[in-house]
Amino acid sequence: MRDPRDRELVPLDTAPDDDGVRHVGEVRGPLAKLEAANLVEVVGHGARRSKTYAITESGRAELRQWLVEAEPDRSQRSESGLRLFLTPLLEPADRRATYERDRAYIDRELAALEELRAEARTAPEPEAFAPPGRARSPAQHCDPGLAA
Repeated sequence: MRDPRDRELVPLDTAPDDDGVRHVGEVRGPLAKLEAANLVEVVGHGARRSKTYAITESGRAELRQWLVEAEPDRSQRSESGLRLFLTPLLEPADRRATYERDRAYIDRELAALEELRAEARTAPEPEAFAPPGRARSPAQHCDPGLAA
């Protein structure tokens, strides 16, 4: 099974034109790869050789596996926006499970950040390399309104 995050799978060119505006570029290559993998199929033809694609059952299964079963890769970029955009393609129960998994992740991250904030507020050491008279404690970094 191919990883949908594989950059080779969808290499869209978004270089700015002469007017400085970014436009999504060539998509025929990636769509041809998806079609060859039986993940999408052509369901119509239009003007200027345009094609209309639809997701196949195997494509829907692959999408479901990626959205519902695979843990998101949050190491270099957030997939949350893409996942949120694609979740309407899921059945309601799978969509709910995906939202609950993402919310649990956010709750864990928030708890970790709140723990760091609590530690910073109780840390006694001011900044080691601050100019004289300008040193601030970690608590003052978290809440600049605190008196020195």
